[in-house]
Amino acid sequence: MEQRCVPSAVAGHDLATPSASVSAAAPAQHVHTGIRGVALLGPIAPVERPGVRNERPLAGAVLDVRRATGGRILAEVRTDAHGHFTIPLRPGKYTVIPRPPHPGSYLPHAWPQNVTVTAHGYTSVTVHYDSGIR
Repeated sequence: MEQRCVPSAVAGHDLATPSASVSAAAPAQHVHTGIRGVALLGPIAPVERPGVRNERPLAGAVLDVRRATGGRILAEVRTDAHGHFTIPLRPGKYTVIPRPPHPGSYLPHAWPQNVTVTAHGYTSVTVHYDSGIR
């Protein structure tokens, strides 16, 4: 699973990854909370058929995370071959900002989602990307 978290708001201590560099004044702690989910692409066929899924996992989608109040990007993750992702974060309110797998491309497109990470494990998120097929 290819995932890369980019710590850019270390001062806020929201990002909780082993690779995050944290100032000596507040050492990183192992956190068991965050966002976990899957990115799906759909529709994948122009005609919907009863009982047939019209979406599939989206590999390589890029998801940025920032505090819900705005500010800098706290993490960036790329979905694995099955569209899955995991972003360790401390409890709080965040916005997941989906980007297409290929830079500069408009499609597939997904809307940002507000997510609340609680102190009780990972919050599940499904990111639905629109393929543009009609």
